[in-house]
Amino acid sequence: MISPCDPYLEAFAQGPAAITSRCMPRPVPTCIARCRRSARLGKKAGVSLNPATPISAIEYVIDMIDLVLVMSVNPGFGGQAFIPSALGKIQDFARDDGGTAD
Repeated sequence: MISPCDPYLEAFAQGPAAITSRCMPRPVPTCIARCRRSARLGKKAGVSLNPATPISAIEYVIDMIDLVLVMSVNPGFGGQAFIPSALGKIQDFARDDGGTAD
């Protein structure tokens, strides 16, 4: 993951990756703009949820995204212990998606 990713979206869109954008849900205008830009480039968009971020934080973009990455550790450094609450979020997504969440 790179930050800021905006200057690189077009370059990545020319490559074989199907998903070019994965943003944090905040700030809202930035996340919405990245999702729309990925769609205009013919790519899918995704959102990352940190362990402390509730699912409700992405309700405003849920119809614009193709992927939700539920983080099971806090971003920034390696060697962290798995945060079990991530499993509950994944189960909630699967339930809301009719059991088709992968």
